[in-house]
Amino acid sequence: IKQALLSGKHVYTEKVLSLTVQEAKELCQLADEKGLYLGSAPDTFMGAAWQKGAQILAGNTLATVTGFDVYVNRNMDQIANEYPFVRLAGGGVLYDYGVYHLTALTFLLGRVKEVCAIVENNKPVRIGTVEGPPDFGKEYAFPNEAQVTAILRMESGVVGTLTLNGESTAYDLCHFRIYGESGILELPNPNFFGGPVRINHHDCIWEDVPNDLPFSENSRGLGPSEMVQAIEEGRSNIANKERALHVLSVMEAIMESSKNRCFVPVKP
Repeated sequence: IKQALLSGKHVYTEKVLSLTVQEAKELCQLADEKGLYLGSAPDTFMGAAWQKGAQILAGNTLATVTGFDVYVNRNMDQIANEYPFVRLAGGGVLYDYGVYHLTALTFLLGRVKEVCAIVENNKPVRIGTVEGPPDFGKEYAFPNEAQVTAILRMESGVVGTLTLNGESTAYDLCHFRIYGESGILELPNPNFFGGPVRINHHDCIWEDVPNDLPFSENSRGLGPSEMVQAIEEGRSNIANKERALHVLSVMEAIMESSKNRCFVPVKP
């Protein structure tokens, strides 16, 4: 990314923007100095389900938002066998996967102010269980985070939880709900652009929300496509560096909180 920016090129990168907030800030500063665009995945929040969710919240359908609950299952044994790159730095369940959920959450509810978290990896040495790869049946190192449980306080004052359970047999199940005084909003897995959007107003009766917004299918590439349009129109792109930097700052605060066993403010 740095080499491309120094060469005068706009950049759109896969998630995450960088492995550290310090490096990410340097990239953002360099892009500003060069007058260049720097965008970053994930761009799934630009999809139909999340845009509809934003409309619902903006329309005051839930009245005052009082909390949120995001719980995600993932089988890191299977993932680490099929995709060995997740064994490298940045490949843990938070940095490689939770980035989707934090991006969607901050898109809907705004910036995070502080976090308190427990991060664990109970199996730093694992055994290949998927037939085919050369390390099937052999031990391999997995130094990354596999389970994350975090309390997040948003700048708005709303408090909720994010749990990433990478030691589950279930594959990528997601529970994503936002609670309000007059309703509950349920959204799909933010690893995808579309999916069911439901509202519960009373008596545990869930109602499907009609949604004819675009990009409900697998729209990978929407972020860089929109950035090209933003460059042509001279405006900020939606999946921009500021958004990616904040999400990275939240993740770094989660890791620091677990290490030091304390609440950690998210760096501005």
